[in-house]
Amino acid sequence: MTIKEDNISLEFSGQMIKYDDTNFYRKHIVICHETKAIDILALEKSPLFMIEIKDFRNYRIENKERINNGDLAIEFAHKIRDTIAGLYGAFRSNNEELEIFYSYLFCGKHHSIKAILLMEEDQAQNIYENKRRKILHRELKTKIEQQLGFFSVHSFVINILELNTKNWDWTVL
Repeated sequence: MTIKEDNISLEFSGQMIKYDDTNFYRKHIVICHETKAIDILALEKSPLFMIEIKDFRNYRIENKERINNGDLAIEFAHKIRDTIAGLYGAFRSNNEELEIFYSYLFCGKHHSIKAILLMEEDQAQNIYENKRRKILHRELKTKIEQQLGFFSVHSFVINILELNTKNWDWTVL
């Protein structure tokens, strides 16, 4: 299955859905003021992937402050939190569209969740800029984990190149 978001296409062998495009999200969840949502839910057997795509290529200046000051990490953590709450609402409503995802989360077993912030940026101009980005990504990851620690979520801040080196059942086209 392939899903396109922000000029980036993801291909996954298991179940995948644009969460914020689901009927349940559009009819029920958005009613709750300021509720956030991640872009994609993906699941084969384990883990459940919660994926947020940010394509900042050609928008570096506009996004520099929210990356540097950690606002992006807080925004992402809120999206994960609200998505888990939304899946609980789908579970309580016995929603068929999201059943595979909430069944995985709320079956009574401790299943793995991977929260992926897929962040594409303009190519680094030099080795120092590349090192600085890696440090910023680690700082974002730490801030995300601080916010989401109670969920036992494994978080990743990666780009397309890094993602395609992971041993996961999906690729970025």
